[in-house]
This record gives sequence, structure tokens and C-alpha cells, in this order.
Amino acid sequence: MKLIFISIMATLLMACTAQNHGEERQIIFHVEGMFCESCVGAVTNEIERMNGTSNVNVTLEDSTVVFTIPANRVPDRETIRESIERLGYTVHFDLGSNQ
Repeated sequence: MKLIFISIMATLLMACTAQNHGEERQIIFHVEGMFCESCVGAVTNEIERMNGTSNVNVTLEDSTVVFTIPANRVPDRETIRESIERLGYTVHFDLGSNQ
């Protein structure tokens, strides 16, 4: 299971790198504690409420959140973390490590 997760994350990170050269860039992170579609909906709604986010995709199978922001905008990881953790989940931005 860990190997599959790492493989998926590597693919997503490569896609993120490829898209950073345009007008938008992808933000990808892992959310621990999602167990159902209601969890997915809550996290999706929270990210969509944040200024400048678009193309929000929350995946239950691998617990990832992917969204785009304008390339000139720096994502505020602390704001993202606080918003999602307020819902009862745990956020991991460093997908390559075993957090």
C-alpha cells in the first residue's frame, strides 16, 4: 500500500513541476483522517472557499488534495493547515517523507 501511495505521489509531483511554468501552479498535499465522501466534501468546500483556488480535487483513495492557484501567489501553508485541521483532519505537505 505504501509503495502504491509513493508511486502516485511521485506522479502527481512530476505533474505539478510540469505545470509550474504556466499561469497557474498546482498545490498537492495529503490529508489524514478522511474516511467517507462527506469528509471529501468538507475538505473540498474548505479549499474552494480560499481566495484564488480553482480546480479542487480531493481523492479519498489516496487522501490527496490537489488544487491550482495563480503562479504569482505563494500558498499560505499555515492557513491551509489550520483550515483543514479545524475540520478534524491532519495535513501533510511533505509527500516524500513518512510523516
